[in-house]
Amino acid sequence: MRRMKALASDLIDFLPEERRKPLLRQQRRLNASIARSFETAEEKREASVEDRQGLGVTRED
Repeated sequence: MRRMKALASDLIDFLPEERRKPLLRQQRRLNASIARSFETAEEKREASVEDRQGLGVTRED
């Protein structure tokens, strides 16, 4: 889920406006899936963090 969130976010940033709507819909579906799949707020928060490698390690800026 973390990798998919990162991919969707990157694509939304680069796609032309007219091609973003389906991806935004998919992003909402992914967020709903995270909300259903994890029990605690901490698990939901961790699953919601974009992570291009999917390892659960976020880069500190």
